[in-house]
Amino acid sequence: MASVKIPALNNPFVSLSFKSRLPSSFSVTFRDNLRFSRSSSRPQRRFLVVTASSASISGKPTVLVAEKLGEAGLSLLKQFAIVDCSYNLSPEELCTKISLCDALIVRSGTKVSREVFESSGGRLKVVGRAGVGIDNVDLAAATEHGCLVVNAPTANTVAAAEHGIALLAAMARNVAQADASVKAGKWQRNKYVGVSLVGKTIAILGFGKVGSEVARRAKGLGMHVIAHDPYASADRARAIGVDLVSFEEAVATADFISLHMPLTPATDKILNDETFAKMKKGVRIVNVARGGVIDEEALVRALDAGIVAQAALDVFTEEPPKQDSKLVQHERITVTPHLGASTMEAQEGVAIEIAEAVVGALKGELAATAVNAPMVPAEVLAELKPYVELAEKLGRLAVQLVAGVSGVKSLKVSYASSRAPDDLDTRVLRAMITKGLIEPISSAYVNLVNADYTAKQRGLRITEERIIIDGSSETPLESIQVQIANVESKFASAISDSGEIKVEGKVKDGIPHLTKVGSFEVDVSLEGSIILCRQVDQPGMIGKVGHILGEENVNVSFMSVGRTAPRKQAVMAIGVDDQPSKQSLQRIGEVPAIEESKLLLQLCAGIFAFGILSSAVVGYGNGKIFDITHKITSQLPTFGSVNGLGQFIWLVASIKNGSTVNVSEFKLGTHTGTHVDAPSHFFEKYYEQGFDVTSLSLQTLNGPALVVDVPRNNNITAEVMKSLKIPRGVHRVLFKTLNTDRRLMHSKQFASDFTGFKTDGAQWLVDNTDIKLVGLDYLSVSAYDDAAPTHHIFLRNREIVLVEGLNLDGIKPGKYNVHCLPLRMEGADGCPTRCILTA
Repeated sequence: MASVKIPALNNPFVSLSFKSRLPSSFSVTFRDNLRFSRSSSRPQRRFLVVTASSASISGKPTVLVAEKLGEAGLSLLKQFAIVDCSYNLSPEELCTKISLCDALIVRSGTKVSREVFESSGGRLKVVGRAGVGIDNVDLAAATEHGCLVVNAPTANTVAAAEHGIALLAAMARNVAQADASVKAGKWQRNKYVGVSLVGKTIAILGFGKVGSEVARRAKGLGMHVIAHDPYASADRARAIGVDLVSFEEAVATADFISLHMPLTPATDKILNDETFAKMKKGVRIVNVARGGVIDEEALVRALDAGIVAQAALDVFTEEPPKQDSKLVQHERITVTPHLGASTMEAQEGVAIEIAEAVVGALKGELAATAVNAPMVPAEVLAELKPYVELAEKLGRLAVQLVAGVSGVKSLKVSYASSRAPDDLDTRVLRAMITKGLIEPISSAYVNLVNADYTAKQRGLRITEERIIIDGSSETPLESIQVQIANVESKFASAISDSGEIKVEGKVKDGIPHLTKVGSFEVDVSLEGSIILCRQVDQPGMIGKVGHILGEENVNVSFMSVGRTAPRKQAVMAIGVDDQPSKQSLQRIGEVPAIEESKLLLQLCAGIFAFGILSSAVVGYGNGKIFDITHKITSQLPTFGSVNGLGQFIWLVASIKNGSTVNVSEFKLGTHTGTHVDAPSHFFEKYYEQGFDVTSLSLQTLNGPALVVDVPRNNNITAEVMKSLKIPRGVHRVLFKTLNTDRRLMHSKQFASDFTGFKTDGAQWLVDNTDIKLVGLDYLSVSAYDDAAPTHHIFLRNREIVLVEGLNLDGIKPGKYNVHCLPLRMEGADGCPTRCILTA
């Protein structure tokens, strides 16, 4: 047992300062048994003595198995860890138990939410999903909390394929309906006449592991098998007698359609009214993949109209479906309760596979089936950040240009650099290119751990070339070029003179740029989306296209034209902030002299969303700062900055003259906000858990926000908030001009005796060569009931999170997607949290 002395305050904020790290069990004891009152008075400082039980003395990690797992897997786990089998836990019970566990194993029935990771107190190291799909695991929260997620993607492949064939045959011969009829005392042989499978065409939509196994079995039944998969290998398909075709041909010619595609934005409701209208009348559909790939209401309409004769479904958009579901109750629907992986053999295989992955991860080994990001050294992130973003975006651009049915089989990446080959680590870049190529067309979650594994499993051969050029070795790369051979292109001009799809990019002023498409030189920032147009070079083309976009209020950020010669062929690359409508793109294509056009979407997450909160991810260097706890002087510290990006100084305690502080190697954008006001219940866990930033909900902070230009002549009040006329339904607001005038730091409310400033110091951001003060007070969540500013009442009534901006002079008022990161270490003394906002 250990005693810890904790200062207690009678207000909604509780400041905790631990002399040593406590066992994980302490957080549960503290959260469940200790409460702080919220009276309006502020009593003198006093101390509580809290007794915390020690952690397990066995030294073995604890694995919580939250759903039934095969005995073989349990036996393997018990050889290495303490195994706690607790099934049918409520979300609250899971959050309570998880702080005592190092690993968690679930199937599809347990939701591993952000709250689970927040409740773990940092102890949870790995989550194992006994199966393929990871829809029930919050991957972003897992990576933010330094937790590895692994799955078992291979053991149930045969079981899922067999279930697909079982449904296929049962549907064709009306087995379920006939069975129900006989059991009801009827004998209706003529009513349940079926159809034969021999000689019929079955289209496999999604030719991965399960899809190819279904194809083999369908061939054995005498069926003609075609398949569509934008990433499938034609050679692998031919080896088992399958023809790869386009999606349109597959749905138009098939007698049977079997779905085996992942649920991604591209496949969400891919079978809809429009798709059903293109199908052969009397088609039959089997789905053992994901429920969301079918528009279920549209399927009912297609059944009623006679377009679809029958359907057999093992998965649904909502599971379990509602009892009165028209789809489930339809007489020509055969349904099963998600039994795809439910065979005894598959269950044992999955149990062993996931147990091995979890044990390996707890031992510190890299798992081939990891589905989220590993820890990347900070020095690599700091130097390669813009190039990593460039690499992923080039991959995403390249795959959007691929057409045809052969899929991407080989990829060549060329790195131009003045550094020696051994001095350029391209693993992160290669992983991000792979991520960009694969993620838009699959459900794969690609990262540094699994990038090469995923590429190999998909038959993608990647070759890398390092080109040494003259120049300064301070810059790691001059350019990255991505080439895809032996494919057709949706944009013919992307094919280079040597016959490959070719895109090339550079980093300019910290921003990724597209500099070559095919053989055409362009220069356009890879922000927002890009429209490519091939045209005859002639006057007025830029104006015509710009006019069409302007009529739809689509903002053009960049425009560049590359040409072979004056008045000859040219490619125009247009960067747009908003996605144009289909009608606008069609109008652009109809402009005389434009021969082809293509919209390329830039949906890039990158690895920089991962692991920010884990101290193991970000490396630090030491820096000295001056005494700023009492006054502002001209002797302010200066730190170097590059291309508008600076270093963030992370204060972990009050500072004194000459103090050593941690300087993050992580580069941040110049458009930042650092002070957040919000209704208190938004951050209830934050102050209940002693200002632990890992308890902050990024889902609450992040998302669409309204940027408002508001003058700061005096304090913000409820009246000022009302005058802004913020529309109803807006839940995040960014004040553009707040805290940008440094003279305010000399005003009375920011005097040297201001408590928050005096005791907790301040945080700084280097913006170009100018260093600016970034807010002085706490993360305000209506901290004191007796002194809540009036604008907090407005925020509470409207459920609004308010972020105060810094240096947003170049940002126009409007709606933006914002990303906040709480930058503060757990257990910091006082812990006045800041949020960085990037517009």
